[in-house]
Amino acid sequence: MKNNEFRIIKRDNFDKVKLDWIWLLLVFLFSLNLYNNAFYILIVTLLVGAGITYYKGSRFKVTVEFILLILFSFSYFLILHINSILGFFEMALYLFCPIGCFFIGYFIVQSKKKLIVNTIFAIAVGNFLYGTLNMFNYFNAYGFTSTERNVPDIWTGIYMAATLQGAHFTLLTSLLFFGIAITKNNNMAKVIILLAGIIFSIFSSLILGNRTLIITTIAIFLVNTLLYFVLTKNNIKQLIRMYMYIGFFILIMTLIYNMNLFGVKDFIFSSQFANRIEETSINEDPRLAVYGNALNQMFDYPFGGYQMDLGLEYAHNLWIDVLYASGLIPFFFLLLYTIKTLYNLYFILRNQHIELLFKILILSIYLGYLLNFMVEPILEGTPYMFFSFCIINGMISKYKFISKNP
Repeated sequence: MKNNEFRIIKRDNFDKVKLDWIWLLLVFLFSLNLYNNAFYILIVTLLVGAGITYYKGSRFKVTVEFILLILFSFSYFLILHINSILGFFEMALYLFCPIGCFFIGYFIVQSKKKLIVNTIFAIAVGNFLYGTLNMFNYFNAYGFTSTERNVPDIWTGIYMAATLQGAHFTLLTSLLFFGIAITKNNNMAKVIILLAGIIFSIFSSLILGNRTLIITTIAIFLVNTLLYFVLTKNNIKQLIRMYMYIGFFILIMTLIYNMNLFGVKDFIFSSQFANRIEETSINEDPRLAVYGNALNQMFDYPFGGYQMDLGLEYAHNLWIDVLYASGLIPFFFLLLYTIKTLYNLYFILRNQHIELLFKILILSIYLGYLLNFMVEPILEGTPYMFFSFCIINGMISKYKFISKNP
C-alpha cells in the first residue's frame, strides 16, 4: 500500500515538473515574439498557466499591487477609449494583459523559488534571442561597419530604433554581476554562455551607437557590487573572494582593451558609440528636456490625449508616456503600483532567510526592467516587456506572501 502511495506521489511530482516546462516554453516563445505572434502566444500562456495552477491547487490572494494594477489598466483603457486614440483591440490589450499576467504569475508559484528563477531566464533568453535574430538580419543587410542605426525586425521587417532594439538585450546584460557571482558554485558552463551573450549584446550596441544599454549595464553592475558588500560585510572571506573575481574580470577586460587584442580597441574607437560620445554628451539628450516639459504641463491636460508639447513624439519614459496619453489618473495608479513592487523588492533584499544569489538575481532583473522603462516608450513601443514585468511581479508578490506565511 505504501509503495503504491509513493508511486502516486512520485508520478504527481513528475507531472507537475512537466507542466512547469510547458509553462517555461510558452513564456520563452512569448518573449521571442515568435513569428510576430506574441499576443496569441501570451493568451495561450495565460490559459495554460491557469490550467497548471488548477492542477497544482495553487492559492491566490488579492494584493494591494493587484488592485492598483486593475485600477491602472481600467483607467488607461477607459480614457484611451473616450479619447478614441486606439482601436478596441489595442486598448483591450492594455486592459486584460497586465492584469492577467500578474494574476497567473502570482497563481502559478507554490513554494519553491526555482520556477521564478527559470521564468526569469526564459524571459531574458527569449528577449536576447529575439534581439540576436534582429541583429543577424541587420548584419545581413548592412554588414558590420554601417552607420545605419535602425534595425529590421526579424519577423516583420519593420525597422526599430537602436534603443528599442537594445531593450531586448537589457535583461540579459543586467545579469553580468550575477554571472560572476555564480562562478563560486562551479557553474562555469552557465557563466561562459551568459558572458558570451552579454558580450554580443554590448558588441551590437557599440555598432548601433546605443549608449543606453552600456550605461544601464554598468549602473546595475555597480548597484549589485554595493549590495553584495552590504549583505556580506560580516563574511570577510566571501567578500574578498567575490571581489577577487570582479578584479580578475576587470583586469582581463582592461588587458584585452589596452593590448588591442582581436582589434577591440580599434573597433570601439571606430564605432558609432564612440562617434555619439564625441558628438553629443549625455546631458544633451533631448529626452531630459521632454521630462521637464511633461511635468510642467501635467495639470494642463489632466486626461492626456497626446496634447502636450513635449518636443518629441514620445517622452521615452513609461510613466510620463502614460501621463501624455491618458492623463493623471492612470499615471497616479501606475506610480503607486511601481512603488508597491519596489517595496516587494525591498522585502526580498532585507529578508535574511532568502539566498544571496536569489537577491542578486531579483535586484538585477528589476533594475533591468525599470531602467528600460525610464528611457523607452514601453506601452507604445514594446508593451510585451511591461506584461512580462507583471508576470515576474506576480511571482515575487506570491513568494513574499509565502515567505511571510510559511
